[in-house]
Amino acid sequence: MARPDPNISLPVRIAHGLATVLFILLTATGLRLAWWLGKDWVEPAVRPVVDAITPSGGVYDQHAILGTLFGAVGLFYSFYLLFTGEGRRLTNLFHRHEYSFLKKITYFAVFVLGMAAIISGFSIFTGLYSEGPGYLFNSFVHQWSFRLLALFLLLHTAEVIMSRRTRINVMFFGRRFIGFVHWPAMLIAAALAVVGAMAFRQFMAQPQVLVCREMSREVSVDGYAMEAEWEGIDSIVVQTHGGANLTYSAATVMVKSFRSGRDIYFLLRWADDTRSFNRHLVKTDSGWMPVRSAFAGPLGEDIYYEDQAALYFSRSQSCRASCHLAEGAGVGLHYTGGDTADVWVWKAVSTNPTAEADDRYWVRDNGPPMGGRRFDNRAAGGYRENLDSLLRAPYFVPSHRIFRDWLLYGSPGYEPYSDLADTFSIGSLIPAVLVAPTSGDRGDIEARGVWREGVWTVELTRGLTTGSPVDLRLKGEFQFGVAVFDNAERAHAIHLRPIRLVVE
Repeated sequence: MARPDPNISLPVRIAHGLATVLFILLTATGLRLAWWLGKDWVEPAVRPVVDAITPSGGVYDQHAILGTLFGAVGLFYSFYLLFTGEGRRLTNLFHRHEYSFLKKITYFAVFVLGMAAIISGFSIFTGLYSEGPGYLFNSFVHQWSFRLLALFLLLHTAEVIMSRRTRINVMFFGRRFIGFVHWPAMLIAAALAVVGAMAFRQFMAQPQVLVCREMSREVSVDGYAMEAEWEGIDSIVVQTHGGANLTYSAATVMVKSFRSGRDIYFLLRWADDTRSFNRHLVKTDSGWMPVRSAFAGPLGEDIYYEDQAALYFSRSQSCRASCHLAEGAGVGLHYTGGDTADVWVWKAVSTNPTAEADDRYWVRDNGPPMGGRRFDNRAAGGYRENLDSLLRAPYFVPSHRIFRDWLLYGSPGYEPYSDLADTFSIGSLIPAVLVAPTSGDRGDIEARGVWREGVWTVELTRGLTTGSPVDLRLKGEFQFGVAVFDNAERAHAIHLRPIRLVVE
C-alpha cells in the first residue's frame, strides 16, 4: 500500500525554500572564506573556480548574517511544527507513514548537522573556543557539517527529480488542506525566530573590552615584560585563527595596556614554536636574488619570511569591516569607509633590531594594489631590501657573523658589495634586509620583541598624541584589532569578535 502524501502547510514550505536559498548562499560565502584561509579541503586545482564564482568584499559579515538568518529559519520551522503538531509526521517513528523510518532518521540527522554548523560557526566568530585545539575542533565540525549537509541536499534533489510522483515535489506543489496556515502558530513562531536571531546577532556584536588606565609608571620597552612593570595592568585574551604556519592555525594572544601622562603602552604575548628571521638573499649562477618559495600562493610568502604582529585603532570601524576579500589584485584590500585607522606593525627582522614598529594608516579605497593602506611619512631611515634588482647584486655584505639575518646601518660588521671581491659560493645566504632607525612620522612607535622558549613577547609604546595628521589621538574609545603572523607575509591570524579599547 502506497504511503499517503504528507499534509504540508504553507509556512513549512516557505521555511524549506528559504533554508535552501540561504544554504546555497552560505556555501558561496563559506567557500570564499575557505579559499582565502587556504583550507586543505579546497583543492588547489579547484581554487580558481571557487575564486571566480564566490562573492567578494565583506564576506565575513555576509557569512555571519546568512548564518544568523539560516538559524532563524530553523527556529521558525521548529516552533511552528511544535505549536501545530504538524511535526508528528517526523517525530512519530513508528506510525503516520507519510515518511519512511529511514527518511525520518535522515531528517533528524540533517537537523543535528544544521545545529552543529551554526553553533561551531558561532564559536569561531566569537572566539569562544579554547586555544588551538578548540579552534581545530570547531573548524572540523563546521567543515564536515557543511559537507554532509551539501551531500544531503544533492541526494535529496536527485531523489525529488527521480520521484515516481507526477509532480516534482509534494513539498512545494502538494494539495492544500484544512488548516493550511495556522496563523497564531505562525505569528508566534516568527516572533520567537526574530527574537532568537536578534539575540544571536547581539551576542556576536558584543565586544571584548580592554580598559587602558592611567598609571604612575613607565616601562622599559625591551621585550622582557618585567613583572614589576606590568603587574596589575588590565588585560584580555584574544583568540585568533587562520594564520599560516601557526600550530592548529590559531594563536591565543594576551594583550595588556596602560597609559602614563604622555604615553600609551601595550604588551603582546603569544605562542610561536619557531623564531622566524627568514629574509635572505641567495647567490645563484645568474646573480643574487631573494630566497622565495616556488609557489607563494595568493597570500604571499609563508616559507621565507619573518614573524610579525600588528595593532589596529579606529574610531568607527572594526578591522574585520575594513577587510574586503577578493578585491583589487585578487586576494583582497584593506580600506575604511572614509575615516582614518591607525595601524602599527612590528616586524622581527625589519623593525625589531632598531627597537621600533612601522607606523601606518588606512583610509578610503584608492584601488589596487594598496587599497586604503598607507605609510606615515619618514624623514630618513627605515628598512629596505638589500638588493639592486637591475644588477642582481646586494648593496652590502656582512663582515661579521653576528649579521646573519639583517644588516644594521651605522654599525660595524658589514661592507659595500664588490663584484670583483665576491668570493661567495653558489647557494650562499646573506641578509636581504637593511635596517636603520626611522625618523619622521613613521618612527613614532617604540617596540621591542623577545622570543624565548616558544613564546614571543612584544612591548610597544607611543605618545598619546604625535602631532601627525594621520595618527589618532589615543584618548577615549576605539575599535581595536590584533593580528599575529608566523613567518608569513600576509597570511596572519585574525579575530572576528570586535574589541573595544577604552583609554581613560
